[in-house]
Amino acid sequence: MSIMNSNFVGSSSSSISTTNQELVENGVAYLCFDFYNKQDCIVQINKSENIFLFAGQGFKFSSNLDYIFSFKIVTDNVVFNFIAKK
Repeated sequence: MSIMNSNFVGSSSSSISTTNQELVENGVAYLCFDFYNKQDCIVQINKSENIFLFAGQGFKFSSNLDYIFSFKIVTDNVVFNFIAKK
């Protein structure tokens, strides 16, 4: 039996952010992207201006027409996890 690549990536456990931490690898784009934040934080999505998220608010994205090519956590020391699909 062969196992095919599922194209899903994400956190293997909770992580703590560093300042301006980019979650999307260079040259990669995601059709689906879910992010959970345990503390208030600021993010930038696809090179956007700063976006504030309340603790636990998170961010969910799913599209057949658009992609997430950049997701940056601007705030440091935020406990987070994410899951995404190419």
